[in-house]
Amino acid sequence: MSLNWNIEEVTNRMGKDFTFPERNGEARLNGRTECLIWATMFVDLGEISEKNAKTFYQRLLAWEKINGTIASDDKPTTFQDVKDHIGLSTNVSNRTDTQFAKKLWESAKRRADDEARWAENAKAEKAEEA
Repeated sequence: MSLNWNIEEVTNRMGKDFTFPERNGEARLNGRTECLIWATMFVDLGEISEKNAKTFYQRLLAWEKINGTIASDDKPTTFQDVKDHIGLSTNVSNRTDTQFAKKLWESAKRRADDEARWAENAKAEKAEEA
């Protein structure tokens, strides 16, 4: 399923454009906006609203603590970034805090399992070299 998104409300509310022109004349989203669009899938919230901005940010912080920052510039997302994007909406289905916590735990466990396996393999490789 494709990720569909809309930032029209954000642009209207903020009074500024969240795109940059490309060489071929087409618009390209700014990096932070694009990250927050993708973040809706990570945090399981289909929109950023006045009501859920704090929850969106908390979930994103938790996700980034386990999986690393979502931004290509490695700068963490701020609460101001989230508030600036109130009105952003996507076709992502909302999940409860409990469902999100389960997903977060599974992600943390998978990451820990991977790191343990890498450490074990590195130890075995060192032993073979000796």
